[in-house]
Amino acid sequence: MGDIVALKSIIRPTETVAIGVLKSTDPSKEVEGEELGLDYWEVYVQVPVKPNESLIRSYGLVKTIGQATGAQVALPAPFVVYFFRKY
Repeated sequence: MGDIVALKSIIRPTETVAIGVLKSTDPSKEVEGEELGLDYWEVYVQVPVKPNESLIRSYGLVKTIGQATGAQVALPAPFVVYFFRKY
């Protein structure tokens, strides 16, 4: 883990909404008390590109990419694209 990833828009999958760091692909890992499951990955949001983009899973008052900056979120794996892999 620790790879730099681009987070894609759920509505417009060709658009990048943020840059982040891949934290976990383990389906049993919990993010804000909810297991990731098979289809989600844990990502640390670092740089919002489209801060008003809605999250698929909101966390209390955190509902957009901009609000999630500096936090871990769960995103569907197909919308997390490797940008720079750590070797």
